[in-house]
Amino acid sequence: MSVDITGETARCSISVKDANGALAAPSTSMKVTIYDPHKNVVVNDQAMTPGVTGKYHYDYTIAAGPGEYIVLYVSTDAAGISKHADKFNVKAIP
Repeated sequence: MSVDITGETARCSISVKDANGALAAPSTSMKVTIYDPHKNVVVNDQAMTPGVTGKYHYDYTIAAGPGEYIVLYVSTDAAGISKHADKFNVKAIP
């Protein structure tokens, strides 16, 4: 992900694929949790916005300070739960 600035919106995006590599929508849910640079939860288990089949996003307005944010994506369907982690960096405005 890119470097963002406090006060801007970071778009957290993910593509979900089936076992054959084709884009697929989870049958139950697609949620996101975001941790700030101090490992505090700033977004907790929120539903993501679907786009075309298998593509999801969540827009987070950066309220905390600079540093590395961790994004945890959780997809739930009949086959079970899948998790994926990502990150983005925030820099302070001089």
